[in-house]
Amino acid sequence: MAEADTQDVDRAVRAAKACFDDGKWSTATGKHRAVVLRAVAKRIADSKAALAKKETLNCGKPLKESEWDVDDVVGCFEYFALQAEALDERQNRPVDLGEANNANFKCHLRYEASGVVAAVIPWNYPMLMCT
Repeated sequence: MAEADTQDVDRAVRAAKACFDDGKWSTATGKHRAVVLRAVAKRIADSKAALAKKETLNCGKPLKESEWDVDDVVGCFEYFALQAEALDERQNRPVDLGEANNANFKCHLRYEASGVVAAVIPWNYPMLMCT
């Protein structure tokens, strides 16, 4: 696994920002995101042996532990898919303003992607922490 430098981080952030700005993911419905996230989970599950081996070589941990980590990564993507689907149900719902509710006010809550994040990932669970 490569060690990242400032230029690597800058390139990754620019690429992520370009993807965010094109709107294909940042404005996608939760239902669409869930389909994609489940496809990612399946690809990871299908590649478990190879990914676990790479994780072991990268971290120096026992292979069995790396296999558990890959299973956890799959579980995270499946969980995020469920959350994405639930987002559609919560999106743009009216907000109860309590006593302030009247004909002059209309309030809805909208969840939106906020942008790109760069993070330093711990060495002992890199795939899981990145997920």
